[in-house]
Amino acid sequence: MKRLLIVLIALVAIFALVLPASAAELKFGGYFHQKVYSTDNQHNGDDDVDDNTNWFYTRMRLYFDAIGSENIKAVTKLELDDFWGESRIGSLSADGGSNNDDAGLEIKNAYIDFMVPDTALNLKMGIIGAKLDKPGIVFNDDTSGIMASYKYAEFAFHALYSRLGDNNDIGPTATITPTSSSDDVDIWAAAVNYKMEALAAAFNFAWISNSDQFGGAANPGKDFDLYVISLDGDYSSDMFSVYGDVVLNSGENKQVAPSSDFKGYAFMAGGKFNATDMITVGGDFYYASGDKETAQGLAPDGDNDAFTTAGAPTGRNAYNMDEVIFPGWFDDDTSTINTGLGVANTNNISSTGFGTNAGYCLNNIWALGLHGDIKPLEKTMIQVGAAYMAFVEKVVDEPGSTDDSLGYSFYARLQQGIVDGLTLKASAGYFVADDGFTPTNNDDDAYRLAAGLFWSW
Repeated sequence: MKRLLIVLIALVAIFALVLPASAAELKFGGYFHQKVYSTDNQHNGDDDVDDNTNWFYTRMRLYFDAIGSENIKAVTKLELDDFWGESRIGSLSADGGSNNDDAGLEIKNAYIDFMVPDTALNLKMGIIGAKLDKPGIVFNDDTSGIMASYKYAEFAFHALYSRLGDNNDIGPTATITPTSSSDDVDIWAAAVNYKMEALAAAFNFAWISNSDQFGGAANPGKDFDLYVISLDGDYSSDMFSVYGDVVLNSGENKQVAPSSDFKGYAFMAGGKFNATDMITVGGDFYYASGDKETAQGLAPDGDNDAFTTAGAPTGRNAYNMDEVIFPGWFDDDTSTINTGLGVANTNNISSTGFGTNAGYCLNNIWALGLHGDIKPLEKTMIQVGAAYMAFVEKVVDEPGSTDDSLGYSFYARLQQGIVDGLTLKASAGYFVADDGFTPTNNDDDAYRLAAGLFWSW
């Protein structure tokens, strides 16, 4: 790791020296996270099968911006990851569509950012960080593509094109042949945002298109078209804030037999109330449709009713309404649906999506959560909460029977400022499993503990 950092610093120094004095200003920033986790039964819900995990995770991001003027800059963001003992450091990958599960160093972003002269039009091209809607459901990811943004009065308009996969290449073993365009996985997306004082609203749209992604030799040239449409709104005042999101799926997948129509949908709503200067109370509701045939292992009926997304929704902390089932408070992919830690997911929790981080969005679940935030000191925040979760469509709870109850979740969180922007975050979550948690009758409780140090500069 030391050699790698020396090489990076040397490259930046050389870049700065060869630039003409008037060409660009170099800006440096980044962050460092050190986290530790311990979980049990998240992925199988069975004490008799070992899925206990205990791991340390180091992440550092380095930002280098070459600023030519207020109208143009080049942005580079590098990420160093190390799961202690996994020997990641030394391998190299790029985000924005490539496989990077085993990369110690990732190129998160590498793009040019400029304003079109005499207009309010901004363009970003390259490996960009693109987020359209506020909750991040329609699209929120690092991706290879182009994003255009235009502001007019209280309105902002955004358009995105991204190549999610080239010639069926969204995995480490596929062969890239850029001339074979029929196999490409493309996303076209747009958003219209409105903000005026306390009110904000947005209309968002995404189209994921492919002619051969899943069909292969069995279904050559068959179309895959997924449309994700959403409307979200927020209202904030000194005393309270509320939000709501509605998301709809449309389109058709002809690459399966029988062909399948996308008919999923989701609804999220919630708010907070400032009871005193120290205490805030809030509640959140999450509903995402599921597919009955998939949930119960039945023959497909031609309709895919599961809520399906293009990427990873990470925008609202409200959706992280527990520490076990939903993605955790630390904004990590450590929920029950994660399989990237070498632990197979054998419970009834599932997600459906496309992109590099599609696993964040749960489907076939509704959840109601309540929480209270206490801020006794300027640098101290304590949050306690609970949630009830159930399945929209019944799932197999043991051979020959079905159930829709998932269980109850309880959590406590701490955020404590230490020194000069260094923050300690810690959380503990306990999930009381009900009959629907696993497809067997061994529904054992699960827990998740996490702590970390966070600093940015």
